[in-house]
Amino acid sequence: MRLKWERMLASIVTQKAMGATQIIVDKQTFVSYYKGYTDWGNPGSDPTQWPNTSYARVFGVQSFIAK
Repeated sequence: MRLKWERMLASIVTQKAMGATQIIVDKQTFVSYYKGYTDWGNPGSDPTQWPNTSYARVFGVQSFIAK
């Protein structure tokens, strides 16, 4: 999970450096094969829904989606 998270962070940095205000990440970043790994919801394709809105705020962008 750590490696997937670090790849996602690198992707976000790259997208922001290119001027992107809508960040798109791979939804596989949030897939775990451990049952009950987290009680958080995973980001999806709707940038107006939680937790996408929280991720956008944390990363300082207008919107965040996982495809």
